[in-house]
Amino acid sequence: MLNNKSLKLNFIMNIILTGSAYIFPLITFPYISRILEATGNGRINFADSVVSYFIMIAMLGIPVYGIRACAKAKNDKEKLSETVYEIIILNLISTIASYVLLFLALNFVTKFEDYKPLILILSASIFLNCIGVEWLYKAFEEYSYITIRSLIFKIISIILMFLFVKSQEDIEIYAFIMVISSSLSYIFNFIKLRKYVLPFREVRKKLKYQKHIKPIFTFFLLSVSWTIYTNMDVIMLGFISTDQEVGYYSAALKIKNILVSGVSALGTVLLPRLTTYANNNKKEEFYELLKKDFSFIIIAAFFFIGFLAINAKETLIFLSGDGYIDATLAMQVIVFSIIFIGLSTMTGTNILIPTGREKVAIKANICGIIVNFFLNIILITSYGAAGAAMATLVGEMFIFLYEAYYLRNDLKKISNLKTLRNAFLSVLMAILIMLLVKYFIVDINVFILILLLGIIYSLVYLGVLLMFKESIVVSISNNVILFLRKLRDRLKLKIKSN
Repeated sequence: MLNNKSLKLNFIMNIILTGSAYIFPLITFPYISRILEATGNGRINFADSVVSYFIMIAMLGIPVYGIRACAKAKNDKEKLSETVYEIIILNLISTIASYVLLFLALNFVTKFEDYKPLILILSASIFLNCIGVEWLYKAFEEYSYITIRSLIFKIISIILMFLFVKSQEDIEIYAFIMVISSSLSYIFNFIKLRKYVLPFREVRKKLKYQKHIKPIFTFFLLSVSWTIYTNMDVIMLGFISTDQEVGYYSAALKIKNILVSGVSALGTVLLPRLTTYANNNKKEEFYELLKKDFSFIIIAAFFFIGFLAINAKETLIFLSGDGYIDATLAMQVIVFSIIFIGLSTMTGTNILIPTGREKVAIKANICGIIVNFFLNIILITSYGAAGAAMATLVGEMFIFLYEAYYLRNDLKKISNLKTLRNAFLSVLMAILIMLLVKYFIVDINVFILILLLGIIYSLVYLGVLLMFKESIVVSISNNVILFLRKLRDRLKLKIKSN
């Protein structure tokens, strides 16, 4: 088993990876939003949502199931090799089936006719996801490799975007760049595969696929329910409303997704470790990790919700331009879903899946789908993007409440009312001071305003948490101080040596 130091390293690397999810959109999103405008942005997001369904079909439930299966077998290279090849072959079969269904849909669904070039370009991700075997690298907790690889391709995609995307007519070029950014690096995953597994010829006669079919099908249902749920709003907006409303909603959704990745930063790296603890019946270690995950989710979610709910308009203007002001209400509504997504990720991915109770997560997602679907029908017609945002918020709340009721005994062991109180009081104080500062500031550049308010809000929020001696914040603060002291001492030694 990997040691605690590796877990800390994984968390740090995932924070860097998550941080890149903040930095790169700050560079790309304002540019693309202004170049493509709301209508073009809506078209690309509609096409991307359509392709995501076919990626879901191709990948079955493998991205999550593969982590669990490889985490169990990683100490036996022959067993691991058999598991990896069995899953890859099943994945290739489902990928072929997915492409067949995609081409049928493109020829028979009238709505897709205008989006066909975009969908075809983006569909390259279907095959690249198949050969990417990302689940293997996550099972081995290779977050350093995943992070570095991701950063390289994000940088390449940014350079290509500025070089080649100059007008709305370049929307297909941008779709190709999206594939480079999200999926092209999976080719290197496939090349590197031989480091972890034996040659195919050595194990091909031992391969048995039947044992994977039932659990993969279960995870597929989980993946189906989740993908349908997460893309339903954009698809229904595209059918019921206009590309412009899809563009407004996509702007709010993109910001929300960035923040969700921050809230889930710790939980993302815990699945392989939690699976190991669950398999070895190490309940104390299992719940101790979950306590940390719960506290991190609450503190991060309250932080983002407080700032974005108050500064949604300014954030949208800064990131997307004046053309997206009409997305303000959608942004203010959907930002509250962050806390429910973070908590349902913990209950679903980090409790139910490691303990083999993924069927509960499927039922919870189906519950969310039903609620979301009917609310979309009711709300989108009258309120457009804001209606879709409200449907998402209520749907996320239902998913979490369903899982929380089932896991009520587990949650008693990991929830922390003190952290909830501290986070609430801290965000309340930070908002009050931020609003006071905002009231006296007039005629200032929106970038300077967001930067100034962000600094003030962060200092107050974290300062109050430190005053309450919130353990995670205190721990991070101590690590930062220790790092700065070591850096200072090294500089002093370097100066003396010179």
